Amino acid sequence: FTSMEWMTMLSMQMIATLKRKSHWKLIPLEEIKEGTTTFDAAVAADEGLVQNNDNNDKPPPWWIETIFRKSFYNPLGVITIYGSMSAGMMHFLHLQREVLLDFFPSIKMVLEGARMTAYIGRLLALCCEMYFCLDFLRLVVRLDARNKVRT
Repeated sequence: FTSMEWMTMLSMQMIATLKRKSHWKLIPLEEIKEGTTTFDAAVAADEGLVQNNDNNDKPPPWWIETIFRKSFYNPLGVITIYGSMSAGMMHFLHLQREVLLDFFPSIKMVLEGARMTAYIGRLLALCCEMYFCLDFLRLVVRLDARNKVRT
């Protein structure tokens, strides 16, 4: 999933560049919802960072807002960050479980619970990443369509 993480980072930075922001975090969600942000005229209709939907007035899906709420300091956000950071290691430990359980036989259930939680968290992170990459793709398609209309 590393390539998806890099693609998401690139997409978010490109959105910030196209909307003349120095960083994607500098577009406050409250400002986005109120439609008071100021961008280049080419992207003025695309209010907000993550709400470049077809009707341009919807906020991000509830599950993305829930994950990001309080800078990930909520149960769903913690699981997502945990999965992003530990899914690879938990998978490795699962592959080496015979060796690990020889030394620590009593941690089998804890290890399985931690692994499943990491997988769920990584899938949540992947869904967010896919949403942001598709958001960027929609913006590029709209900008391309506008440029074709102008010429």
